[in-house]
Amino acid sequence: MKKEFLLNIFLLLGIFFLFIFSLQFGYKKINDLRSKISQAKKDVTVLRQKIDILEEIGNDSLFFSDLSLNALPETNPSLIVISQLKKLANDNGVIFFNTKTGLEMPDKPETKKVSVSFEIEGPREFVTQFLRSIKNISPLTLIEKIKISEPLDITQAEVSVEVFWASLPKKLPALLEAIEGLTVEEKETLDSLSSLIQPAFFMLPPAKDEFREDPFSQ
Repeated sequence: MKKEFLLNIFLLLGIFFLFIFSLQFGYKKINDLRSKISQAKKDVTVLRQKIDILEEIGNDSLFFSDLSLNALPETNPSLIVISQLKKLANDNGVIFFNTKTGLEMPDKPETKKVSVSFEIEGPREFVTQFLRSIKNISPLTLIEKIKISEPLDITQAEVSVEVFWASLPKKLPALLEAIEGLTVEEKETLDSLSSLIQPAFFMLPPAKDEFREDPFSQ
């Protein structure tokens, strides 16, 4: 009888401790679940914020990304700048010649630059207008130095400009990382980029698929 009583006591104690353990385990699981639900709500809020920003920007994002990439390309844009300068000279009635490109140089940790030198010739007011317009072309181009001479009634100038480029970001922000909209300063920068004279790019049409019985025929 005593053994049965002790057995019942141990059984009750076992059930009690099992109940306490289950209660603690269940409480911990409930807290973990609440934490996950809370984090999921935060993630949903961040995703909704990103969706709202993307919807607000819309197609303008592609337009402004093109402007940014034109202004600060991923690779050396010296040939594009020379083309832009030739067009600018033609628009201003100035003779453009003797172009030279220097060596690539580091400018900042993420930026490189190269010097492009050239000579121009024409009436003083035309040369002056050309030089003033250089800051308005894209990619970004800064005048480094100018040497002007005026034999007879013609103005001649030896000009050196600096051209810049930078690699694209190699790491994108995390999907669930909160983002903010553009600041007033960033919007003003994009507006200024949109006023630059953009380079003209031509896309060749794809070749037509034509079947030739003899592949060596003309």
